[in-house]
Amino acid sequence: MAASRIREGRAHRDRSRAPSEEEALGKWDWNCPETRRLFEEAFFGDEDYIRQDSEECQKFWSFFERLQRFQNLRTPRKEEKDPGRPQPGNPALADLPGAYDSRYRINLSVLGPDARGPRWPGRRLPPERVSEFRQALSHYLDFSQKQALGRLARLQRERAALPIFQYGNRILKTLKRHQVVVVAGDTGCGKSTQVPQYLLAAGFSHVACTQPRRIACVSLAKRVGFESLSQYGSQSDTDLYSDCLRSFWTCPHCGLHLPLTPLERMAHENTCPQAPRDGPPGPEEAAPEPQQKASALQRPYHCEACQQDFLFTPTEVLRHWRQHV
Repeated sequence: MAASRIREGRAHRDRSRAPSEEEALGKWDWNCPETRRLFEEAFFGDEDYIRQDSEECQKFWSFFERLQRFQNLRTPRKEEKDPGRPQPGNPALADLPGAYDSRYRINLSVLGPDARGPRWPGRRLPPERVSEFRQALSHYLDFSQKQALGRLARLQRERAALPIFQYGNRILKTLKRHQVVVVAGDTGCGKSTQVPQYLLAAGFSHVACTQPRRIACVSLAKRVGFESLSQYGSQSDTDLYSDCLRSFWTCPHCGLHLPLTPLERMAHENTCPQAPRDGPPGPEEAAPEPQQKASALQRPYHCEACQQDFLFTPTEVLRHWRQHV
């Protein structure tokens, strides 16, 4: 009796343990973690569109499961006669396939074993399973591409519907003639999200933005990164609205090294006892390099009338000490 219980316990442990690589290669269960790991190592490398253990990888496997269910539920077509090869009298159709397949509508392809090199880890996988996986991956990439194109078209329509859209060129032209430009508009007109994108698209190399609260900075940074499709890198992400965040900074005059915000750095430079006050500007005050001349400081002020004089003071101080900004 005890021996039978021991055998049952061993059998239960054998069923509950993770399958080995040989077992995964033998039974080909697409839901098996080991099977999925083998395909992820073969197709989801660091240089591929989808990376292993990423969020996009999880989305692909969800799409793969739905695709399999759809293919299983699809009614089989009736047996049709093979149309055969095109007639020799029509050479333009000589290379066309005789039967239609939905993959012919996809304008991209996934590299196979021949293009990936002799050391590709997927060479030990059966060719028919590799072909099935490549076809599913091609459908997923095509589906993602169409989704991204739809989001981009919808995003462009939403941006064109904002009230500030018709003033984009006027803002840039005014900024070229004047050192400080005040943009006033109702809430939701696109001041905070669109003006930085106009400046970056026009070639301004440095755009610093401020918001009264950190949560507003983070949310606006994500929105700008989403609308710009992250084409400006980290500058259009969390760093674009990091004026309220502290980072270590060293004063060029006294060598003070403290975590300060940009406004605190400006205040310290203006009150530093070792900073030059009279005479021509020092090396730190000299005109910037040509690549830094196309810089702008865009500060959306969210304030009441009684606070405007106080909040515009940093701009006046900045104009006095940094005339090239």
